[in-house]
Amino acid sequence: MFDKKALIESLSKNDFMVSVNKKVVEISSFESVKRMISNPTTPFRNFILSFNLYDYGEQVNEGIEYFVRNILTDNDEMMIFTPENVHIFSTDAPKDKIIDDIKKLVKQDCRIFKAKRTIYKNSFKEKLGTTRLGIAPEVSTKDTALRFINSYRSEWLTFKNRFLIPDVNRYKLVSEYFYGKDGDKWFINFQQREIIPELGELRKKIRELRILVSSLAESEETGWGPMISKGIRDLEISLLLSGKFPQNEIQDILLGLNISYNVIFFKSKIKMDTDENVSPDYEDILRNISRATGGFTLEVTDIKNGLLQLSQHKDISYLINIPVRRGNNLKIDIKARKGNYRTCHKKTYNKNEIERIIKFSTDKVKISDVSVKNKIVKFTLSNFSTDKSKVRELEGNLESILLIKNEKGDVIYKRSNILKTFKDTITIILPPLHNISGTNRVFIFAEDKITNLSIIFNRDFIF
Repeated sequence: MFDKKALIESLSKNDFMVSVNKKVVEISSFESVKRMISNPTTPFRNFILSFNLYDYGEQVNEGIEYFVRNILTDNDEMMIFTPENVHIFSTDAPKDKIIDDIKKLVKQDCRIFKAKRTIYKNSFKEKLGTTRLGIAPEVSTKDTALRFINSYRSEWLTFKNRFLIPDVNRYKLVSEYFYGKDGDKWFINFQQREIIPELGELRKKIRELRILVSSLAESEETGWGPMISKGIRDLEISLLLSGKFPQNEIQDILLGLNISYNVIFFKSKIKMDTDENVSPDYEDILRNISRATGGFTLEVTDIKNGLLQLSQHKDISYLINIPVRRGNNLKIDIKARKGNYRTCHKKTYNKNEIERIIKFSTDKVKISDVSVKNKIVKFTLSNFSTDKSKVRELEGNLESILLIKNEKGDVIYKRSNILKTFKDTITIILPPLHNISGTNRVFIFAEDKITNLSIIFNRDFIF
C-alpha cells in the first residue's frame, strides 16, 4: 500500500475494500506485517540470492562472506540463482563450508556465462570498430550506415533475449519450492550495472549517424536521411528492455508468495567511475518490481555496506484473507476506502492456483495444544502425510524444530527432530528445561516432508 512512493503503515481491516470478479466480499481475517532481515518475525526464513553479474570480483566474495556470517542462520532455507543455474543450498553446514561452496559455485557459473557473453561482446566491438562512417553523402557510406544499423540491431536483439530478459521459469521454480513454506521470504538480487556491451561506443556511433543524416538533409539525396533516421530510432528502441521484460509475470509470482524483492546495484571495480554500458531502463524495471513487493533498492560501491543497509530496511505489508471457492478464475481488486493510495497485490488467480490455495489451507500441518507446565514444553502435531510408500523413501516424513528466545531475542534453546511416523497425530514432550526461567517466546516449526508444506507457531510463555 503506497501513498505516492511511501509505504503506508497502521492501516486496519476497515480501511480496505476487496472485490472478487467485481463483487465486494467480506474480509475474513486481516493482519498487518512489519518485517526486517535484522529483526525477523520468526527465526525461520527463506532467502533467494540472485547473482546477476559477469565480473566475479573481490567485492562479490566479501558480500557472500558478510551474508553468511552476519545474516544467514542454520534455521533458514536458501535458493541461489547464478547466471547459468538455480541451486538449492543447505544451511546446516559450517559457515566456512557454506561460504566456500557458494563462492565456488557462483564463480564457476559466472565464468561460463562470461565466456558465452564475450562472444557477443567481441562481435559488437568488431562492428563498432570496423564500420567507419563519413559525413559525405556517398552511396557507399549510406549503404554502410544502413547495413550497420540493421545488422547491429539484429545481433543486439539476440543478445538481449539470451542474456538480459530473465527466464520466468526460474521464478516458477521459486514458486514451486517456497509455496506453502511459512516464514519471511527475501529475494536479494546482486545486480552488476554494466550489462550492455560497448554501449558507450554505440552512442558515439549513433552521434556519427545523426551527423550523416544532417549532411544528407543538406544534399540533393534527401531520401536517404529519413531511412537512416528511422533506422536510428529502431536501433534506440531495441535497446530498451521494457517491451520484452516479463515484469508483470515476475511481480505476480513474488506478490503471490509475499516475497520482498531487493536489489543491490554495483559496478565492477574496473569501470567504477563511468556509466558506460549501464541501462537506466533495465534498472527502472527492477526498481518497480522491488517497490511493488515492499523491497529496497540501492546503489553501492561496497556490497557489504549494501547488505547492512538492506538488513535494516522495514517491509510493511497487509495479509488479507477472503473466502475462496473452487471453480472459475478470480480477479481480485483491493482498494483503500479513503485516501488516494495505490495497492500492489496479485490480481488474478487461475483454477489451478485456487486449487493450490485450498489444498494449502486444508493439508497444512497443524500445531496444537502447546503448553509449558513445570518447565516442560508439550505440543501436538497432526494433519501430515503418512503414505507408507512415500514415507519409506524418506529419512522421515515430519520435521519439527523448537526454538526458545529470551526477551533480548537471543536463542537460549533449540531442539530439532526428523520423525518417521505412520500415526495420524504425534505429541512431543520435552524434558524439563530447568535452566530457563521468566517470560520467553517459543517458536515451533513443523514441515511435512512429503508435501513440503510448513507452519510456524510462536507465542510467549512463562517458565
